[in-house]
Amino acid sequence: MKNYNVQVDSRLVSIWERIKSNPELSSLPLEYIEDLATEKQLVVNEIKEVTFGKFITVPGIHLDTSAGKVIYPKVRADSLDIYTLNIEPKKEVADFWTSVDWFVPAYVSNETLHNALDTAGVELRNFRQRPDNHNQKQFDYALPSIYSVGQMVLVVNQMLPRSDIIKKHLPIIKESILAFYSGMRVAAIASLIPIMEDILRSLVIEDEQSDNLIININKCIDAACMNAFKMDVDYVDWVPNEFATDLFLKSTNERVFILESIRSWLLNSFYVDSKKYNKESGFNRHHFAHALSDIWHRNTNFFRAIGLIQALAFIECFARSDSKISVLLPEPNEATKSFHIEIIASTQIQMQKALFINKIQSENALPYNVTASDDGWLLRSGILSDLMDKEIIKSLRNNGWQCGDFIDPIKDGEYITVSASKNGKIIKVALLYSCASSRQLYEKLSVDCDAILFHGAAYHMKEYAGTIENVYPLNAWLVPI
Repeated sequence: MKNYNVQVDSRLVSIWERIKSNPELSSLPLEYIEDLATEKQLVVNEIKEVTFGKFITVPGIHLDTSAGKVIYPKVRADSLDIYTLNIEPKKEVADFWTSVDWFVPAYVSNETLHNALDTAGVELRNFRQRPDNHNQKQFDYALPSIYSVGQMVLVVNQMLPRSDIIKKHLPIIKESILAFYSGMRVAAIASLIPIMEDILRSLVIEDEQSDNLIININKCIDAACMNAFKMDVDYVDWVPNEFATDLFLKSTNERVFILESIRSWLLNSFYVDSKKYNKESGFNRHHFAHALSDIWHRNTNFFRAIGLIQALAFIECFARSDSKISVLLPEPNEATKSFHIEIIASTQIQMQKALFINKIQSENALPYNVTASDDGWLLRSGILSDLMDKEIIKSLRNNGWQCGDFIDPIKDGEYITVSASKNGKIIKVALLYSCASSRQLYEKLSVDCDAILFHGAAYHMKEYAGTIENVYPLNAWLVPI
């Protein structure tokens, strides 16, 4: 079990060994402790009753001597219900975050987190009922709500500039956000991943840096946990070991719990060997760095990258004594509001751009230029559904046909079909996204479709459809009477 105590004068420790089993520990007078210190030939500078702990309150005696400062708690750790009763619940929370392949998000309120998880259908109360891969898939739906645009711009614009380590990367971070919301999603993810390693390396004091990144991770998080622990005990040199274990701190100190959660994910997911990696997100350093696969291209990994940078800022807040980063989010200023508007505008312009390009390509039978972020299918499937609903089905119903057997657009071949009935007669209509579809698709649809329609220009129709009949441009089709 890890312990965050440092070695101190044995005389200070021996005083605790002498009093810890005293049945009157909770009411020992200050004079008694002072006399024990004097017996040990310690010069007492100050002695007083205190309470310590950021998230729990523990009564104790603060002793300042010539050999150092200590706090002797007036209770034993195992008598604190808030500690002992919290061990299993905290372990359950840690297991939940392992199951969804993430860590406790920094700079996200409990309410926001709860609502996002509830909407995604993965929560602490039911995560053990489903396998980890299911939980990880569902958790992906929560990420855009956890790291919303509003939260993202606030951290990037007002928190990260306070970091001497991260602020040099701000131009790229901001540009990647704009790129993501402008449609260049994979490029945005790719630009963020190298930044993380530089931040991790820089978080370790220069004289202690190692070529081994895992060692650096442990060093910087150990330092962060140590400082979070020191804050808890008013920066004294020593408290009894039972109050300085990682088990005690993870159960009673939310900051240490978050830090250890981040450490666990970094070591067991992001930096785990690619041969052992089996997570759904693909957000693994080796998959990216060695181009082992394109699994990391998933859109939600952008939010993971942003979330990890925020987590590293949280680590810096505790790992570096000179850090100016706060654990609390400020109110948004004018620059943050402006950046937020810029992101929203990028999203809207991207949609207008996509529609404009699609119109030109459709009218001129030009192919879509596939990128790593977008193969264009989402837009084309939306257009197919819209045309089917507003043009074909509307025309059929206006002429007395009852429509049924609706299907979603089929990506393989890019088409959609509908069946309709009238006076005992049944017809089936197919709508292709483009006239320039394969001969095999035309032949397949001709077997059971009474009409094959296509969106856009009639581009070398005979070359594609061949001798197949009942093939028409959408705007030239007449609904059967």
